[in-house]
Amino acid sequence: MADNNTRDKGKNIIVSTPQRTVSSPEPIYHEYDVPSNVVEYPAEGGNIYIDLTYGNVEGADPTVTKINIPEEINGKPVLEIDKSAFKRCTSLREVYIPKSIVNVGVWAFKSCPLLLNIKVDPDNATYSDIDGVLFSENYSTLINFPMGRSGVYDVPRGTVNIAAYAFYMCNLLNKINVPSTVANIQSHAFECCSNLISIKIDKDNAYYSDENGVLYDKRGVRLIAYPAGHSTSCVIPEKVRTIDEYAFYGCDSLRYVYCIRGTEADNKMIYPIGISMVYYGTTTTLTMDKLPSNCTMPVKGGYIYFDTDSGSVIDCDRSVSEVIIPKKVNGQSVKKIKERSFMCCRELKEVTLSKSVKTIGRDAFAGCSALNLLVSKGNVTTVAKSSFLGCTNLKNIKCVKGSALDDKTLYFGDVNIEYIEPDEKKDDKKTKKDKKSK
Repeated sequence: MADNNTRDKGKNIIVSTPQRTVSSPEPIYHEYDVPSNVVEYPAEGGNIYIDLTYGNVEGADPTVTKINIPEEINGKPVLEIDKSAFKRCTSLREVYIPKSIVNVGVWAFKSCPLLLNIKVDPDNATYSDIDGVLFSENYSTLINFPMGRSGVYDVPRGTVNIAAYAFYMCNLLNKINVPSTVANIQSHAFECCSNLISIKIDKDNAYYSDENGVLYDKRGVRLIAYPAGHSTSCVIPEKVRTIDEYAFYGCDSLRYVYCIRGTEADNKMIYPIGISMVYYGTTTTLTMDKLPSNCTMPVKGGYIYFDTDSGSVIDCDRSVSEVIIPKKVNGQSVKKIKERSFMCCRELKEVTLSKSVKTIGRDAFAGCSALNLLVSKGNVTTVAKSSFLGCTNLKNIKCVKGSALDDKTLYFGDVNIEYIEPDEKKDDKKTKKDKKSK
């Protein structure tokens, strides 16, 4: 909401706007019921609707694809974008904000899943944009990231603040890199980003840190935000003393939380409904000999998760980049990679399976688009047809001849299968050599 007296930078005059006493009419009008104080303004794919009394963009047709908001209409300045102005605009891809706009409602663009660009007039005194991302006028605060963008986003160096809900429901983002200049991240900033794997903080940042892509304060004692796409299992380090109220909001795929009993993390009210608490001993570093039956192992880029009762790998952090599956965990043989265990691990490049692994479940590595090397040291007997679905870069397989992995129909395109000697034979040769030496 603009102040009653707002200075128009371009014209250097005082524009008087009346104080609202009633709520805005429901946006998206039809010709027969447009109020007399609301006018239609054409946009690509439909119209937007502007309340002349308050200089407010009230709504838009759900079919609009591109909007150029006018600086004025019927001789009156356009000053605001209502918080629900574009709430049904599921086809909207681009918005242009003129220099006259002094207030953009926090939810204005939060229902626009295809939005790619929010462009701002360079003469606007309140807002600006950097490559189509909405910032404050001096570029210090990142206000709104377009929901339709995907992949990795590097927050520009020089950004000081990340506003509340800045990345809310940006479901196509996988990774956000935060520079050392950021000093304030407001609540809900990364909330409900279903495919967000990692919030990576520059090591020189004086206020924040991350552990495997999970956002903490600098000392690592306050857990601020857990990326919704990070993993179905979460390990809370012993040193954590505070967990923000909405740190796990929107993490609907979370199934297991590993923590120390009786600590701040041991509270199901913090997490989504249906999670299971798994407790580990009072050790900051999770080691293989001091873990519960459902346990974890650190690998490059994160953790992998085991169910030792069934001898299975059950899950992993989606930030893992290189994985070596051991023969045993807590004395139990690892026999199976369960279905979807590594699904959509887009950072994963190399996987090595020990000789104990015999089964690879459905969709186990599906969507691991960066995976390029798979090594199996034993005789895998069962591999689901969809285990490597979408692994378009998997070109190098090292396996035992005749094993279930020795099947080019499992992979995409041309693959190079190199045969290696199974670990069982190596162990036999070593035993015979030892006997001869004796």
